[in-house]
Amino acid sequence: MPTGETMITLQDVSIQLGLRVDGRPITGRMDCNWPEECDKLLGVKPTGSNLQGGRLNLGWLEKAMPDLPNNADDEKLRKNARAYILQLMGVSIFSDKSSKCLHLMFLPLLENLDQAGQYSLGSGALSRLYKDLCRATVPTAHEIGGCLILLQVWAWDKFPYIAPLRCNKLPVQSGPLFTRYEPLLNKESHC
Repeated sequence: MPTGETMITLQDVSIQLGLRVDGRPITGRMDCNWPEECDKLLGVKPTGSNLQGGRLNLGWLEKAMPDLPNNADDEKLRKNARAYILQLMGVSIFSDKSSKCLHLMFLPLLENLDQAGQYSLGSGALSRLYKDLCRATVPTAHEIGGCLILLQVWAWDKFPYIAPLRCNKLPVQSGPLFTRYEPLLNKESHC
């Protein structure tokens, strides 16, 4: 490149997505009894093809979570919040090639929702993206996983000639930089 080497950094993750890049590291356990862990933390127990080797089918999770009644107790609210956060993690920050499954090693991190915000999701997202980008360089690879929205908005920011027009109604200070492109990411909104 004419400007030298360039790469996505932790600072980019923080600025572009607003994810925390310091704090507690994301580490996961691989030795859990996942059906029991799901029952305890989510209130539903996956069976059969919905859970394969610690990877949970997120479509099943969405269907399995009952609607919350107006008088839901705190524990039911916490279980539904965990399921919702797990789904968000699986389709954005830690998505696999299909965006349909997520390894349940992240579920124990959500056990205490008050502490869940202390984890460095940004550094986890960046390391996962780098790992998936390396896998995508294999000549037989046909798919890619990882936090691809990060890759997209980073490329738009660093190479503005490939970026769509920005929405000028949103001040940059109002949130992560990717919100400048919000109307393009959400086709129903308009500048």
